[in-house]
Amino acid sequence: MYIARYENKGWVSYQVSDWDYRWDFRGGGSIIFEIVLGSVRPLSDGKLALPFSHVKYGSGELLADDETLKPLGSVIPQPRYPASLCKPESDFPDMQVRWAEDLGSSAEPGIRYVLRWETLPHNRDRPRTGPLPMPGVLRLYKLKADR
Repeated sequence: MYIARYENKGWVSYQVSDWDYRWDFRGGGSIIFEIVLGSVRPLSDGKLALPFSHVKYGSGELLADDETLKPLGSVIPQPRYPASLCKPESDFPDMQVRWAEDLGSSAEPGIRYVLRWETLPHNRDRPRTGPLPMPGVLRLYKLKADR
């Protein structure tokens, strides 16, 4: 993974990961996101953090020095959701928990809202064969903000 910044009238890129992985995202249908990145944010200790989710390397934040942009490794942040809510309630095979966070802010300090639902994994827009799960419940949770 690379991050870039504007220096001396041009963009300069810096490698911040040493992942040995190539995401081949060709094909038809909806794309299965094997790598998802967040926005780079400054930390209070002179570091930058780039949140990521990676099919092979898990989730965490890549760290870089805020002046040199040299990589400083990665950290695994605290879970964003209670562990008890991260396991599917359905016993249908291959069910997964999905989350969507509010892009706005709450009028209540320290509170965030999230949606939770259960679904089967991505299928590249191909029809499924065999039995299908019963419709599930879409839930809205009010959680204490972790940041």
